[in-house]
Amino acid sequence: MGIKALDSLFRELYCIIPGQAASPLGKLDQLTPPAIPSWRSIARELKIPHSSGLFKRLVKAYLGSFILWLAWRVGGKLGRVNARQYLSSLQLQSDFRKHAGGPRMVLDLTPDELTATLKLLDAAEARGDIIYGTAISEASTLTCLVGDFQADDHIHFVDGQALGFWRASVVLKDKRIARTEKM
Repeated sequence: MGIKALDSLFRELYCIIPGQAASPLGKLDQLTPPAIPSWRSIARELKIPHSSGLFKRLVKAYLGSFILWLAWRVGGKLGRVNARQYLSSLQLQSDFRKHAGGPRMVLDLTPDELTATLKLLDAAEARGDIIYGTAISEASTLTCLVGDFQADDHIHFVDGQALGFWRASVVLKDKRIARTEKM
């Protein structure tokens, strides 16, 4: 598929799912930081080798989460902590749309948007313009790498629930194999 055809496909796709509206992070005004992080996420964090002691890291994780939540509850800002700024930049600094070697997306779609998107992709595939793979999930997973959330030093990796990118890649590879065998 040429660049022109891919650009045309993207324009059609963005008519169905415009801009940031399809981010799996949902509506930003509905995001709320947790007051207390899950023990599962804390346990994973504590397994990472670090120069600080476990107790210090545990207190820092719980205290940091609580301060972010409290800032959110009192209107978004508490001292130097600006929870609204962090949450609004979260979507901009997430990778729900990737373009390495071709488009890779994790999207939050309505049933109608999903139907229209699949119809568009099926038509492009039938013309021989693309080969695509999908995986449909009920949720997404967000993995965060945060240096300093106040300085917007954070990035968020988004994937479909239960290894969505991997499942979509299996579908894509199976289609490639089937296409090669037909030739």
